[in-house]
Amino acid sequence: MADSSVFPVPVVPQIHESPAEQQALNQPDSRRLESLIKDLTIRVQDLEAGNRLKKQAIIDIQAYITDLKKDLNWIKWIRFSAVLFAAAYVISINLLLGYLIFFLPDYFKSLSPYTQAMFIIAGVSSVMGVLVTVLNGAFKIYNERHKEDYLPPNLQAIIKIFDMVQKSTDIK
Repeated sequence: MADSSVFPVPVVPQIHESPAEQQALNQPDSRRLESLIKDLTIRVQDLEAGNRLKKQAIIDIQAYITDLKKDLNWIKWIRFSAVLFAAAYVISINLLLGYLIFFLPDYFKSLSPYTQAMFIIAGVSSVMGVLVTVLNGAFKIYNERHKEDYLPPNLQAIIKIFDMVQKSTDIK
């Protein structure tokens, strides 16, 4: 067996992260414990405040998502109404032209060829104009409705909320 006095055990100095911790280690035990308790209390309070902000952010995001769902339901209703209106218009114009051509052939034939062509062209043009205008307006994608914005409004709001939470829970 080797004697410990012959082989001395080297003392490894402890490396501390900051001078404040080094000073705290040099203080008596009660002071050191008090400062550690204060430091831990401050950190716990910061974490609790951050959790409250995170919970509030989650509540805000959930409310925002429900608003987006309501908006989406309105958009679906508007699109359905636009399709119904366009279909009713197309059917009514085509029925009117069909009635004029097939059920009143004597009247239609008595018109000049230019007037006959005008009725047909006006009917087809108005159908196409209404279809393109109404359906294009109702079925714009989200980016087209907000093309002047850098980001869509929902993404801007979510980014602001997460930035606020991140800044408030930044514990050092």
